[in-house]
Amino acid sequence: MTKKIVFDLDGVLRDLSGSLCRKLNLPYPTTWHWNAIDLINEDLSILEEAIPTVYFRIIRDYFDEIEVWTSQPVKWRPYTKRWLYRFLGDKVKKTVFVGNPLEKEKLLEADKSTFLMEDYPHFKSYERIILLSYPYNKEVEAKVRLKSLRELEMFCRKLPTSRRDNYRS
Repeated sequence: MTKKIVFDLDGVLRDLSGSLCRKLNLPYPTTWHWNAIDLINEDLSILEEAIPTVYFRIIRDYFDEIEVWTSQPVKWRPYTKRWLYRFLGDKVKKTVFVGNPLEKEKLLEADKSTFLMEDYPHFKSYERIILLSYPYNKEVEAKVRLKSLRELEMFCRKLPTSRRDNYRS
């Protein structure tokens, strides 16, 4: 069985929270329970203008094709598609939009060969989730937790399908 990794967008590829905090001069959230939806809905352009995460470059450079699973309100999706094209272009193999993060769990249950790189702290199981560490998910017990850029790079280097010779620090 061939295994594949798919990627969450916000927190993994796009730094939406950080970009919003910088734009509005707010402190970075340390818990998941802050609600940025209303702030984003006031200015949807942040969805296109947000900067990539610190993890983005490693992921982009190691993977030829990227499949994104993201929880987005319908009205955000055109902005998100433009962001993906701007930063990843033709590397985006597929984008799956869901209504809430828990729908990603159902997708994982349906395909046992898929692993999800994610930052969301409220899944029932982290068996096939590669968790990128943030202050808001520090209490989550994950089978695979990547705490730094170095750990992400070492993880990618071990993958048989990654472009390990292509990464330049």
